[in-house]
Amino acid sequence: MTEPLLRLDQICKRFGGFVALSDVTMSVARGERLGLIGPNGSGKTTLINCVSGVLPADSGRVVLDGHDISSLPPYRRARAGLARSFQIPLPFSSMTVLENLMVPLEYVDHGILDLAKRSEVQAEAIEILEGVRLSDKAQVPANRLSQVDLRKLELARAIAARPRLLVSDEAMAGLATQEVSEICQVDSAGAPRDGIYHAPISSTSLLRKAMNKGCAKSRGRGISTAKSPTMVAGLSLSTTIRSAR
Repeated sequence: MTEPLLRLDQICKRFGGFVALSDVTMSVARGERLGLIGPNGSGKTTLINCVSGVLPADSGRVVLDGHDISSLPPYRRARAGLARSFQIPLPFSSMTVLENLMVPLEYVDHGILDLAKRSEVQAEAIEILEGVRLSDKAQVPANRLSQVDLRKLELARAIAARPRLLVSDEAMAGLATQEVSEICQVDSAGAPRDGIYHAPISSTSLLRKAMNKGCAKSRGRGISTAKSPTMVAGLSLSTTIRSAR
């Protein structure tokens, strides 16, 4: 049996007496996009934080490509091939879009950049910007970007880390329907094929376009999974019904 790219084994996280995650077990195969679906407070962001290392799990294991990374800090998980994008983009506001991409590109080269190779790094950054349809704003300061373009830049910065797995936390939150469609098109063209995506339970259009597997969450537990776009959207509906009871 082929080892999944990412495996979560019985992840638990508590905040005092509140159990945010309880024995969550799931996997992401190579070439698979997993959507986390559930109402507010069901533990989606907490799970993403435990996967990326922002929060340590109280128990359980995070295994990336056969290697246990549970004890690694976020920067070492990034070097191992796990990139994370955030719900609220926080680029280097005084730097241009292009400069924002050159930072992670230099990082994946372990912070050592031969000045003779700077043109190569710049060319790679431009290529990524073309993939997310942001190359025409390469010289624009990040603090002058629209919300849609900020989300594109956030995705581009994650891609620049050359990840094997991309973990995204509500990349579409607060965007209008047309803006969501635009980000979905960019995501399909430029992001890694493997990843975990956290979407609001109302975003069934996003789930149909971007995911090929879904996991519904309720009260800190994974309660159901599906592998087709139609079934993934159905998970969203069933979770909404459960949370309303």
